[in-house]
Amino acid sequence: MSTDQMALVIQVRASSLSSSIHHPRHNSMHPPWNLSLQTSKGQGTLMHSKKLSINSVLLREKAECLESNDRKKSLEQVKKEGQEALLKKSSDPVGTMKIIDSIQELGIGHHFEEEINALLGKICHWDASQDLFATSLQFRLLRHNGWTTFPENFNKFLDKSGNFKESLSRDIGGMLSLYEASFLGAEGEGVLQQAMDFSRGHLHQSIPHMAPELGRQVSRALRLPRHLQMERLEAKNYMDQYSRTTTKIPALLELAKLDYDMLQSLYKRELGEITRWWKELGLIESLGFARDRPSECFLWTVGIFPEPRYSNCRIELTKTVCILLVMDDIFDTYGSFDDLVLFVKAIKRWDLDAMEQLPEYMKICYMALYNTTHEIAYKIQKDRGLTAVAYLKKTWIDIFEAFLEEAKWFNQGYVPSFREYLDNGVISAGSYMAMTHATFLVGDGISKDTLSMMKTYPRLFSCSGEILRFWNDLGTSTEEQERGDNACSIQCYMRENNGCDENEARKHIRGLIGKLWLELNGVAMNTTALPSSIVKACFNMARTAQVIYQHGDDKSTYTVDDYVQTLSMALVIQVRASSLSSSIHHPRHNSMHPPWNLSLQTSKGQGTIMHSKKLSINSVLLREKAECLESNDRKKSLEQVKKEGQEALLKKSSDPVGTMKIIDSIQELGIGHHFEEEINALLGKICHWDASQDLFATSLQFRLLRHNGWTTFPENFNKFLDKSGNFKESLSRDIGGMLSLYEASFLGAEGEGVLQQAMDFSRGHLHQSIPHMAPELGRQVSRALRLPRHLQMERLEAKNYMDQYSRTTTKIPALLELAKLDYDMLQSLYKRELGEITRWWKELGLIESLGFARDRPSECFLWTVGIFPEPRYSNCRIELTKTVCILLVMDDIFDTYGSFDDLVLFVKAIKRWDLDAMEQLPEYMKICYMALYNTTHEIAYKIQKDRGLTAVAYLKKTWIDIFEAFLEEAKWFNQGYVPSFREYLDNGVISAGSYMAMTHATFLVGDGISKDTLSMMKTYPRLFSCSGEILRFWNDLGTSTEEQERGDNACSIQCYMRENNGCDENEARKHIRGLIGKLWLELNGVAMNTTALPSSIVKACFNMARTAQVIYQHGDDKSTYTVDDYVQTFASNKEWLSTMLYGFARPRLYRTIRKMEESYDPYNLYNTANKRQYIFNFGTLNLKKEKKKLGCFTCKLQFHNSITLKK
Repeated sequence: MSTDQMALVIQVRASSLSSSIHHPRHNSMHPPWNLSLQTSKGQGTLMHSKKLSINSVLLREKAECLESNDRKKSLEQVKKEGQEALLKKSSDPVGTMKIIDSIQELGIGHHFEEEINALLGKICHWDASQDLFATSLQFRLLRHNGWTTFPENFNKFLDKSGNFKESLSRDIGGMLSLYEASFLGAEGEGVLQQAMDFSRGHLHQSIPHMAPELGRQVSRALRLPRHLQMERLEAKNYMDQYSRTTTKIPALLELAKLDYDMLQSLYKRELGEITRWWKELGLIESLGFARDRPSECFLWTVGIFPEPRYSNCRIELTKTVCILLVMDDIFDTYGSFDDLVLFVKAIKRWDLDAMEQLPEYMKICYMALYNTTHEIAYKIQKDRGLTAVAYLKKTWIDIFEAFLEEAKWFNQGYVPSFREYLDNGVISAGSYMAMTHATFLVGDGISKDTLSMMKTYPRLFSCSGEILRFWNDLGTSTEEQERGDNACSIQCYMRENNGCDENEARKHIRGLIGKLWLELNGVAMNTTALPSSIVKACFNMARTAQVIYQHGDDKSTYTVDDYVQTLSMALVIQVRASSLSSSIHHPRHNSMHPPWNLSLQTSKGQGTIMHSKKLSINSVLLREKAECLESNDRKKSLEQVKKEGQEALLKKSSDPVGTMKIIDSIQELGIGHHFEEEINALLGKICHWDASQDLFATSLQFRLLRHNGWTTFPENFNKFLDKSGNFKESLSRDIGGMLSLYEASFLGAEGEGVLQQAMDFSRGHLHQSIPHMAPELGRQVSRALRLPRHLQMERLEAKNYMDQYSRTTTKIPALLELAKLDYDMLQSLYKRELGEITRWWKELGLIESLGFARDRPSECFLWTVGIFPEPRYSNCRIELTKTVCILLVMDDIFDTYGSFDDLVLFVKAIKRWDLDAMEQLPEYMKICYMALYNTTHEIAYKIQKDRGLTAVAYLKKTWIDIFEAFLEEAKWFNQGYVPSFREYLDNGVISAGSYMAMTHATFLVGDGISKDTLSMMKTYPRLFSCSGEILRFWNDLGTSTEEQERGDNACSIQCYMRENNGCDENEARKHIRGLIGKLWLELNGVAMNTTALPSSIVKACFNMARTAQVIYQHGDDKSTYTVDDYVQTFASNKEWLSTMLYGFARPRLYRTIRKMEESYDPYNLYNTANKRQYIFNFGTLNLKKEKKKLGCFTCKLQFHNSITLKK
């Protein structure tokens, strides 16, 4: 086959022998090479040119960033012009303040924070004299930006009666500036309340006499002053206004447009990520009754944290609000009161074991909340170094207690007092939860005082939360009461004040909101323990609530739609009235839920550089959907060709030999999963057929039946034995029959001696006959002798067989076409899976946090492709790859980085399986612990949701067992101990990861799990052990030489040699290969007698052993074909396995560093006995032992005196 044909390409790049990051032995599931998946357009195929390597699966996303990068360059240029314009005005205080005000109102203040702060430091000492506009603007800018300023500055504008001078009313600009400034007043600052009343009244009276542009500006301010506006909504509105002013600075306007465009693109990506997460979480599909509103939840976080630097905070905070909506629906519409009580008890325990008594739907919700919270805590730990779990879970416990209290009121028909309602309502609104999560996610300036405030929640959170609760009640009360919901603050106030009607109650609530703003302003000025970003976020949450809910209270005000309709590229909020009778649209319990649906749109604005894009919740993934169209066309073609294949199969049903040949071809082409029912039905007939003296047919019948799980007996071959009990020599002339016999012999079990005879007999005669065969048959026999069908990786063999099958005269074109279509579609599926895994791995961020760990998600993925190649196991492959990725990192900790004492602590923490147990761990171990903990619980959640199985206990047991095995190996290394062969193997089969992989796989597949299956998982089935021992042995055979050269632990080869004095390595290897052969016999036999495990898992055990042999056998026997040889016909780009298993076993380098640093003498460097190279460079040491490869070497030593020595 030509090298430009499509393939699964395994690109192996040799790593340096001195590399400190390539050590596969402890984790045998790590293949010692790098992987990329490729498909290329092959002659006569339908396969398409695509590159799917780990570095290219995200090429599309990177390509999309090019335009963004160009805009960033333009933005930096324009930003520089804006800085120059700002500095030019620094000698003019009024001009400077106007520019600062414009910059902040345009939404680009985050680009000039340092410059603005420096200028305000000068302006704060400037005296504006009798200039009302300047005095008001100075006060507002200073207070808005956190500077100390005093309301007494306005006393100079009062007359002798203490009222503002009437003459000021003629200064419209000054009055508007005074009005805006008055909203930043605090309690006790009466002059600002006077200023508000005075300016508001006169501005209302003056509007008819103003110029149109000024009138519009004043009207907008009177509807919603600057201090109460949502930043991003106002920014675009002000862009239009600013563009019409004669004093505009073009650079600032251009920067605002560029910044707005880039920020919208960022919001698009964030919403796409949130949508993917929400879809993967799958709560809506599992529950049915819950609200599907990730986009609306996202808008809340945009309102609270609009700046680009808070991207991660927006994403994680949106997740909490999405979860909160679902929980609110459970408490508000679906759960019985008894179930709610159970749920709150479980939440207070905060332990997955606590959910056993919950209904199934509650289990799913509980795990979704639990896992999401721990994922967020992990990111906080990784990015901020803060242990936040206790604080986050407290907010959830408080929310659910508040929810339960409201459920009690509803259940009892109780109307609480106004104060009782508010104290509970500010918690159930979600404000404490949102602000606590945000504080840790932002992570800046958190002190002990900050943490202390989180235990009872700061008053700043309460003020903002009460404003949120009141606006929610004003906006939704009417509809709620029509639906017979609980009383809200309006009804509670009316009940406490007999004779008070609803209008009076609403007026009172609005008055309370005004007072809360005064308090919020004052508390913010006196808050020092909270970061300024969180102080601002509290204001923004209150602003967002007012913008969203005020239309429901006052129909004369603008709606949210009105506020954003002028945005040519903006968050377009499409308001659709929800049905009053809907049982799933109930915003009251969760006030952070806006009562409308959202889509994000960008449209091409006149005079702007903004781009036409649609970003609604249903369209953020349109690109992915569009890419599926071609795949859908191929699916239709596949179904048509499959139908032809079924017809061809049925036509041969009257011919047993012909039928078996077609079945064999179908399975070897890798398309057996399309014909499972048909094959099973046909094998049911074939099992009773007598093949008489036909060696080919008898062998093929035996192999097909046993391979597919049917009972068949080796006694069928007795008819081919002579009187001496040996196979008849005359059979050797039947090459086809001998090859079929050889393939069948590998399915023999212990005690089936005739099959061992068959193997020896057929192998010998086939070897002798190869020179006399036709070329095509010779190639076929040679491949079988190198690696028989029973030991081959399915996907690798499928493509190889396609080429062979295409050259046969008896081929069925429909089957060949189906195989090509299926292979192409499966490669596309693998691409998508690898993309998802790569995204997950990148988001997990372990490599960035640790530095020393292996970055190998693609190789891990290939293992799972080998174990579960069929398309229906897509989710299983993805989740299983995650566990293997985590396992590699943990292996690196135990193998190269962790001190023995730290490892002991780590294993103790793992055995407790509780995040509280990690407090004593080093920081890097905390991150790894949380990554493992969260990943395991995410997988358990998916199993619970998709399979209804509670798997946490079984999954965590496998991890505990692995870490105990890792620790045992660390003890051996630490003590220089060589274990017995049996001791090594019993421990090694665990540390290889086979039990972990197969246990996870059993639950992820989830088919046919019975009580017997669960019982077997507690001690692991022998089937797992056989497969795992084969994996361990092949790993040792493939990597032992290099490991021993680098001083690693003894493996099975050295353990056998030590137990058998005088035995050399070749004898030991021969013995190990013999053990592998016996294990295959046992594996075959155990599989036949295993009924408690699903057939898919039985097959997976075989596949794991096959994958191990294909990957590792080249390192043991240089005469065998490498993995390169097995897959070279797949290749479209030949970058191959030049060093299959060399140089990847890593010594315990970091521990060696520590010992050597303690005893290091820089002036006696070259007196070391073993002549090792030492390179000290900024605290990093690299060891190279092989002198031949070193040549002239350099030693760099950087200590306190910066000595450098060279040789």
